[in-house]
Amino acid sequence: MTRIALFSVILAGLTACGPTLPDLEVEPIRKVLSDNSALPYECVNYDLRSDSCEGLVTRRVKGDRIFYEAFALVPGPSDPINMRLKVDFQIEDTRYCGDMRNADLVFDGTLTPGQRSLLQELLLAQLISYGDVCGAYFREGEGYISVTTDRNGRVMPQGVETSHFFARPKPLRL
Repeated sequence: MTRIALFSVILAGLTACGPTLPDLEVEPIRKVLSDNSALPYECVNYDLRSDSCEGLVTRRVKGDRIFYEAFALVPGPSDPINMRLKVDFQIEDTRYCGDMRNADLVFDGTLTPGQRSLLQELLLAQLISYGDVCGAYFREGEGYISVTTDRNGRVMPQGVETSHFFARPKPLRL
């Protein structure tokens, strides 16, 4: 089974059952951004041993809008593929929310046109199915727990991750 086929099986297997919100107090998004203004790279699921991240996020803030750009590796047919996701979010109270149907998704790597089209179609379908999502942070030690929910506060599948902020980007890992 190719890595793209395996990835599509994993992607298709995501269910609506997800983790719950942490039993911690929400850290307002404006405070998270302010406290980390000198640390523009958010490292998702940081691993100290490899000094790497599963995802890397940068943001530009303009008023109540957050222009969010995330980078990750996804399995490719021979080598990992770089994925870039851009989303425009709106700050709402302690969290930020946006419509994933408006996300921009780009892949860089060794893919045939058919593989690129299939991967983009699969991931865009998943994003579209999410619709409006919101992000919130909970302080935990030196980092945060980042939680992605739907508008009603229901935690999305794979929506609970650790986040640490750094001055420089860390390498990505699968």
